[in-house]
Amino acid sequence: MWYLGYKNEHNAYLIKWLNSCPVSNSRQFDSDNELIKQSISFKIIMSRSSQWKQLERDTAKVLKGKRVTRAYDFGTSDIDVDIPDFPSFKVDTKRRKKAQIFSLYKLIKKKYCKHPQDNPVLVIREHNSKFELAIIDLELLGKFLDFIRKYNGQKEF
Repeated sequence: MWYLGYKNEHNAYLIKWLNSCPVSNSRQFDSDNELIKQSISFKIIMSRSSQWKQLERDTAKVLKGKRVTRAYDFGTSDIDVDIPDFPSFKVDTKRRKKAQIFSLYKLIKKKYCKHPQDNPVLVIREHNSKFELAIIDLELLGKFLDFIRKYNGQKEF
């Protein structure tokens, strides 16, 4: 956003460049004010976009996997993180503003975890569901996977 402080010639070059981009062919910028509005909305979109990407990167780092990128082909359905030595783990990340599960997780952590070595495990089940979910901290899952890697305990998981 360095160009927002510079009016006149810098914005004129930027307007010319934006108008020539394939992405903005349908949108022509006539003035500095339009350019500033568009730049601010572009920054907001990019910051939201980068937040879920960062979650994918962080998850891959903790689990010692790699982030699966789809370039610009968002129509394909694929996992977000691949863990090569645990191929049966299909990791998908979701970033939400507010999720009730976090409130429940924080409640059991506050209520029962009195020592630093205590780890909350939240088990949930929907009404009439045939399966349960266990929710644990991502760092703890990373430690489990490292333990299995260290002792070569995984033949097939």
